[in-house]
Amino acid sequence: MKQTMKRLVTFCLAVVMVFTLLPATAAEAATKTEKITLYVGESIYATNYSDVTKVTSSNKKVVAVGRDKEYTYRANMTAKKPGTSMITIKTKRGTMKYKVTVKKLAFDVKLTELSDGEVLVSVKNNTNHIFDYVEVTYTLKGADGAVLEEDKRMVYDLLPGKTSYDKIFYSTYDFTIAIKKCSAKISSVYRSPEAKYVDRASKLTITDKGNMKTNPGYATLTLKLKNKISSSMSGSVYILLYDKKDRLIGVRTLSVFLKGSAVETETEKIDTTYSYPSYDHYKIVKNVYTKDYL
Repeated sequence: MKQTMKRLVTFCLAVVMVFTLLPATAAEAATKTEKITLYVGESIYATNYSDVTKVTSSNKKVVAVGRDKEYTYRANMTAKKPGTSMITIKTKRGTMKYKVTVKKLAFDVKLTELSDGEVLVSVKNNTNHIFDYVEVTYTLKGADGAVLEEDKRMVYDLLPGKTSYDKIFYSTYDFTIAIKKCSAKISSVYRSPEAKYVDRASKLTITDKGNMKTNPGYATLTLKLKNKISSSMSGSVYILLYDKKDRLIGVRTLSVFLKGSAVETETEKIDTTYSYPSYDHYKIVKNVYTKDYL
């Protein structure tokens, strides 16, 4: 009898453990409403790994929803315009509810001609969220307004209130641009709304040293980067180059991935003879962050 009771208790504990490992049950999902912030144009999916039977949006003009045609256990949500909408997703396992707030994308995009054949793309993130990257569609025009080139560039690691950079290169043998007639805009953005992003710029220390004497015609910059936290961080470090009048004449980009407490040294050589003859000093911008899935 004791042995039978022992087996019964063991079986019951095993059942409890199995259900503990499963995704949200119907009772749990029905009583909890998750809050999500999306930006216009963003799309995400929700799932509890059970076939979706019905999806509704209280405001389809704000958030469009639907069952995924390929993955029957997913429901897709797409942000259409600023506002709020309650999303209800019914599955064979239970019901999930989301209060989705949609915000307008807020980025400032600027084109600056650094030199013949080189245009700087500057993107300032005016939102409260971190983005892995944005896609910028640009148009280069001549003095007569004629379109000379249209293409896209990816600008990475955009932190709230900060500016990230990329460059456009073109052949001066093919055409000459009129920078005031050129334009650029954000065409798409990427981040993971379900992940937790944290600005870690204050946790990255950079010991920098500039030397213009060792190599004539070059400014050698040595940067020692130290991750002060135990988690890995990634992003970009921008070296902004200026002339004596504090005018921006160039940008160098270092892609950063540092494991917890790691230290790395980077060396940059700036050609002050041909590429940047007016170079005088530099500044450093740290756009680094951690990204953890909840």
